[in-house]
Amino acid sequence: MTNATGLWGSNDAEPRCTDEVGWVEEISSLSWQHLILAHGGALWTTPGLCTRCSKKLGRTLPPTCVRSLIHKATKQIWVPCADMARELVGVANVTLLQIDAESHDVDVLREYPWSISRPWRVSFEAGFDRSKFEEAVSILRTQGYAHVSGSLGAPLSIWHRVDDSSEPLVHAAEENSK
Repeated sequence: MTNATGLWGSNDAEPRCTDEVGWVEEISSLSWQHLILAHGGALWTTPGLCTRCSKKLGRTLPPTCVRSLIHKATKQIWVPCADMARELVGVANVTLLQIDAESHDVDVLREYPWSISRPWRVSFEAGFDRSKFEEAVSILRTQGYAHVSGSLGAPLSIWHRVDDSSEPLVHAAEENSK
């Protein structure tokens, strides 16, 4: 959502008060359900938020102000996607695979072309449900990665490829230990 939607000042969809929720002002996802249900469904408990917003703006807002906002301000935009198998042909090394796909991180791991390129480090959001996290762990362990930090519910889970001693991170660690 963004103030570019033209909803500023609307009595039933007022984005200026979403700063109390924090992440709401600008969020995107691969699924509508994630926008609605993520973060404990904060958008669906709005009476207190609307009361505080009314005070802040000095006018009466209905108790559905933020509830209307998510529906009126959300835009569906089709974006081109890269075919990683095609994009990685001829790429010698990938140092970092950083995934932030708003609850679809395991889908990215599932579709990543491991046979073409195995990054030295993989980092993904670990705040999704247990079965998705366990699937992500299984994928990474199968591909030869060791867990560095971040368990289920953590902002990030970080994994390191353990089968390649030629990588820069290992050499840097060796130099620092001398």
